[in-house]
Amino acid sequence: MFHVLTIKAFSEPWWLDWEQDSIEVLHRSSWTDLPAAESAYQKEKAKYTDKFAYKKEKSPHMWAAWTPGDYAYCAACGDDEQVYIGVMIDQASHQVNENKDEREDICGQNEKKTHE
Repeated sequence: MFHVLTIKAFSEPWWLDWEQDSIEVLHRSSWTDLPAAESAYQKEKAKYTDKFAYKKEKSPHMWAAWTPGDYAYCAACGDDEQVYIGVMIDQASHQVNENKDEREDICGQNEKKTHE
């Protein structure tokens, strides 16, 4: 089963703890095959493409968009943090083509996170 998710979060969707970083799930749909999930993923991305100044795709199934200065209060951090919109395909609670390199906690303590 493949799940297409759109989240509002304090980090991009490719960081491993995206569920904990999520502020809100904006969309969730389930598909039995990857081509159908990919089609739904592209439609979700299209909803947000023109609304944000910055966008980044990591692997063909994880995409983030943000506007610098769009902050929300993060209770876990005790501070205002950047807000991202993330669209991804998740399979059985594992992101498809998940980035297993560096990870960052919710408060941004790993300095290797960059917006290339």
